[in-house]
Amino acid sequence: MKMNELLKKHLVTLIVWSFCFIAPSLFCTGSWAATTDKASWVKETIPDNTIETGGASFNKTWTIKNSGTSTWNSSYKLKYNSNSAGRLSSISEVKISGSVSPGNTYTFTVPMKAPAPQNSEKAYREDWKFTNPSGSTIAVGSSSTIWALIKVPGTAAMGWSNETGYRHAETTKQKAIVSAALNGGNNRPSPQSVTGSPWLTDTAGGDGERIRLAIQDTYNYWVGKGRPYLPGLSIPSNAQDTMRKSISSNGGKYTLSEQNAIIGRIELRFNGTVPKKDDNNGILSYLSIRTQCKEFADRIVEACGGAKRSYGSSAVAKTDIRPGMYAFKNGNGHAAIIVAVYWDANGQPTQLRLAESNWGTGWTNPTGQVPWDRIVTTGRQVPISDYYVVTSA
Repeated sequence: MKMNELLKKHLVTLIVWSFCFIAPSLFCTGSWAATTDKASWVKETIPDNTIETGGASFNKTWTIKNSGTSTWNSSYKLKYNSNSAGRLSSISEVKISGSVSPGNTYTFTVPMKAPAPQNSEKAYREDWKFTNPSGSTIAVGSSSTIWALIKVPGTAAMGWSNETGYRHAETTKQKAIVSAALNGGNNRPSPQSVTGSPWLTDTAGGDGERIRLAIQDTYNYWVGKGRPYLPGLSIPSNAQDTMRKSISSNGGKYTLSEQNAIIGRIELRFNGTVPKKDDNNGILSYLSIRTQCKEFADRIVEACGGAKRSYGSSAVAKTDIRPGMYAFKNGNGHAAIIVAVYWDANGQPTQLRLAESNWGTGWTNPTGQVPWDRIVTTGRQVPISDYYVVTSA
C-alpha cells in the first residue's frame, strides 16, 4: 500500500510539472492571464450643436478604437442610456458586427430623427453607453457615455437668420465662411489680388501687359530726365500721351477718365523701379490692385474648406438657402457671400445680406470701385429676386 501511494504521489507531481512546462502562464502562477476592456474616442458625424430641421432624419455615427486587450464581438453593444429633452432614436441597442481586435476601430451608426420644432430653438441630447458581455460599461476615453446633441430651430421664422437662428449657417464650413466674410467689418480694403485666380483680375486679357508698358514709359521718361529725386515725379502731358497709347494698345477699351486714373496711380506709386517682363503679380503688387467680387468670394470659400463654384452653377432650392453660400447676381454681373437671410412667416427667403468686394461705380472690369480702392462691405441688403444662390460646400 505504501508503494502504491508513493507511485501515485510521483505521478501527480509529474503531471503538474508537465503542465507547467507546457503552459506556465496558466498553471504555474495559480491564475489565468486576464484581458482588459478599454475604448478610446476617434471621431463622430453630426457634431455637437448641429442644427437639424424639425422632423429631419439623420444618421449619427461614432467611431471608437479598441485600446484594450480583449477582442470585441457581437456581445459588445452600444446601448441607449438617457435623453435630456426627448428621444432622437427609436432603437435601444446596436451590436458589433463581426469582431474588432485590439488596435482596430469600429463605427456605430444610429438612425435618428429631429423632433418637431417648438416656438423657439431647442437643444436635444441623447446619451449611449458601450457595454461588454457582462453588461458592464466600458468608458470611451474618460467618458462613461457618448452622445448626440442637436438643435432644432423654432417656428418663429420671420426675421434675419442671424437674429432668430432660423435656417442660419448650419454646417461647420458655412459658419466658418460667414465668420471669415464678416471679419474686420464694413469698409475694409479687399485682399491683394493675385494672378491665376478664379476670376479675371486687372492683369487678365492683356491689361497687365498694357499697364506694364505704361509703367515702362514712366521709367523711360524718368531716366531721360536724369533720374530726378523721388517721390513726387510729375509727368508732363506729352509723356502722358505716350502712356495713354500704351494703355489703349492691343485692343484696350479704357475711357479717358480710366486712362487718367491709371496714369495718376502709376505717377503716385512710381519709385524708380518697374516690374519685370511678364510679371503680372508684380503689376498687381506695384499698383496695390485689390480683389474683385468673384475672386474675393472664392478666396473666402476656399480658405474655409469649401468648394468654389463658377457662374452658372446649379442654384439651390429657396428653402435650402443658408448663410455661407454664394449669391450670384442674375446675369452673372456680381458675386458675393451670404451672411444672413431674411425669412418670412411662411419660411420663404425674401432678402439677402451680403459680404462683397467691388460693388460700386467707376471701373468697368467688372463694374465697381477703382481696383486699388476696392473695399469689402458686409451690410448691403438685396432682394432675393435679384440673385440666385449656389452652395459653397
